[in-house]
Amino acid sequence: MLSANPRSAAPAPDTTAPAPEIAGATPFAAGELLVAFAPALEASLPADLARLVGAELVESYPRSGIHRVRIRDGDVRAAARRLRASGLVRFAEPNYRFRLAGLIPNDPGYADQADYWDLVGAPDAWEFTTGSRSVVVAMLDGAVDLDHPDLAANIWTNPGEIPDNGIDDDGNGFVDDLHGYDFVGAFPGSGGGRLGEDGDPDAKPGDPALGDGLDQDGDGKADGAVGHGTLVAGILAAVGNNGLGAAGAAWQLSVMPLRITDPEGNGFFSSFVRGLEYAVANDADIVNISLASPFLPESARLAVETALDAGLIIVVAAGNGGLNVDFPAAIPGVVAVGTHGALDDPDARALFSPRNAGVDFVAPGIDVYSTDVAPLTGAPTYGVGTGTSFSAPFVTGAIALILATSPTATPADVLALLQEGAVDLPDADAPNWDGAGRVHLGRTLAALLARPPAAPIIDGVDVTDARIIVSGRAVPGSAVRISDGGAEEPPLGVVTAAPDGTFALELARRALPETVAVLSLVAVAETSAGPSPPSTPLPFALPRTVPLQPGWNLVAWAGVTGPGHEALAALPPRVTRVFAWDGAHWEIAVPASPVLTISQIHTGQGLWLFVEGAAPVEWQQTRAEFAAVALAPGWRLVAWAGARTDVAGAVAATDADIRAVFAWDAAAGRFRSFRAALPLAPGGPPGTLSRLGHLDAVWVVVGERGGNWPALEPAAP
Repeated sequence: MLSANPRSAAPAPDTTAPAPEIAGATPFAAGELLVAFAPALEASLPADLARLVGAELVESYPRSGIHRVRIRDGDVRAAARRLRASGLVRFAEPNYRFRLAGLIPNDPGYADQADYWDLVGAPDAWEFTTGSRSVVVAMLDGAVDLDHPDLAANIWTNPGEIPDNGIDDDGNGFVDDLHGYDFVGAFPGSGGGRLGEDGDPDAKPGDPALGDGLDQDGDGKADGAVGHGTLVAGILAAVGNNGLGAAGAAWQLSVMPLRITDPEGNGFFSSFVRGLEYAVANDADIVNISLASPFLPESARLAVETALDAGLIIVVAAGNGGLNVDFPAAIPGVVAVGTHGALDDPDARALFSPRNAGVDFVAPGIDVYSTDVAPLTGAPTYGVGTGTSFSAPFVTGAIALILATSPTATPADVLALLQEGAVDLPDADAPNWDGAGRVHLGRTLAALLARPPAAPIIDGVDVTDARIIVSGRAVPGSAVRISDGGAEEPPLGVVTAAPDGTFALELARRALPETVAVLSLVAVAETSAGPSPPSTPLPFALPRTVPLQPGWNLVAWAGVTGPGHEALAALPPRVTRVFAWDGAHWEIAVPASPVLTISQIHTGQGLWLFVEGAAPVEWQQTRAEFAAVALAPGWRLVAWAGARTDVAGAVAATDADIRAVFAWDAAAGRFRSFRAALPLAPGGPPGTLSRLGHLDAVWVVVGERGGNWPALEPAAP
């Protein structure tokens, strides 16, 4: 059975086992750089600036050899990079803004928090970021007061769920899970009752989560863990600077409450497994588990490993036994958090915190002031908590700030940053008890901003006839460069990532060459710290719209080779007949008929289509990669997959003995032809064929010598 670490009014353990972005302002003076040239080059400064970055000298500071310059146009960061790459400067950087150090919130209860928030460098971290509601933290814990005025704005909302309609609207297997889920239901704790579930993890008046005033588990505390989840949530995400109560590590966050313990602080591993699966299925980024057990069933271990494999970062309280790290904190891959000593001795180990190896970080955990809820009545209040339960959300909050600043950071990136920012503590009586040291939010965020940004992630591509929209995630405020074929290619476009790290770049289809069939998109993010590594390439096929005239049309199949019924299913409804020639015989299909169909349609195959009615229609296909078509002697019906190209040049480029090429002019209702033996100049007599259109199909008459038809995107004239 899992146990929560309940709050306590005394410092005793639980009884159960480089440059900040400034809100509302650009981070540097528009168009300005600060530059220091190599001493030997000072005399040529104006000429070098004009030549390299098109800049003019504004003023100089002779004692330090620094010059303030203004670029005439373009990107300040790009100009700084060009100067640095020239080898002519000692440094070149934007003219950054600064502010007084430390962002101190106006919450009246902050006076009860200031000492430990200062200890972990939170005010310095808040100068960089106060979080983002795009970061989702699942809390496997007790009930949470969802309506607490210091928490309500930061409670996760399921976007696909309609409240209180008794329906699983988003199809995730849970009914009315608007703000998380309750895997305990009306179960009062040890001493009777049956485990249940409902869609409301709230601790509110009349809910069994507030307890019944009885001591079901016989630990001497009636409903001793009613406020546990609310206390943990407040340390993690109480809204800061709102003139109210307390401040959490992240003032903006989406907390997903998953109730898995009863009012006494106990729970079953079936709820633990269900809660982790919910977190994975509903796209949580981090899981905070302020629970501990002296053992762990294989079922729970597998659930943790599955969540880790899915990319979740799991932070767990190390337990309060004073010796070994408890489970699930002891599972490899999770982040185990212990507690250091009281604020008058923060380099020491709290007596209840594990002393043996296995703790990854330590954080405050004695008399931590936070949001609370009153037993039985459900009134929102504030209280204190002691135990590693209340240390874990400090580390979870630090990770939330990292992901708010760098949404694409990997779990390995996050762990390295936490280690780099942590304050090393003396081993004292317990070697290695503190793992990587005491978590420090300010140093961690400073280390993050000093590094090149993490690689962006391209989440998807939306394509229509006129435009392509590329969407993804990157460092908030970074300039995201989208290229085809690699990060060094000329960019297709540049877009600035939003404050939540998302971006969407719209590209015009007409800006792409007609021959482009497949784009392999790569994104790079630019910040003041430099360019990121390139994203993982995302290849996708571009659909092509083929115009079809009333009557007969001779067109190409541009998709992948496969069963004919799949290609025919994508035809417009007014296409009523399809003919295919494989070089030996005809196949006939009626798209609506399950009997008359074509067994297989090949990439680059030509098709005859008949369109009913008097108006043209369009057929949108997703193009596959084309290869050259092998031509045997005789009549062949094949695709022209290149751009509009001179037919005589195409015939001359093939090694086959091509006697003639015939293309069907659907608008005129007749063939146009090209005869290799009697080449006709472009603009020749009516009926002659001089140029082919992209995805036209043609009849090719091959003489005695076969060869390859150059269907692989020849150079445009």
